[in-house]
Amino acid sequence: MSHYLDDPELTAQTIVEGWLLTGDQGRFEAHGHLQLVGRKKNMIVTRAEKTFIPRTLNLCLKICR
Repeated sequence: MSHYLDDPELTAQTIVEGWLLTGDQGRFEAHGHLQLVGRKKNMIVTRAEKTFIPRTLNLCLKICR
């Protein structure tokens, strides 16, 4: 992807130094596999600086019922 059509500001925020910043977040598991866990745009940060990802929170709530 080279740019967003007619949106240079969004292009500048998304493509930085040749890297496409997707907003995906992940973590490496013990065996070295990358697990995608959420998106940066979907995060909720509280006053106590605790971070919640709604999708993960919803899954936890379903399991705990």
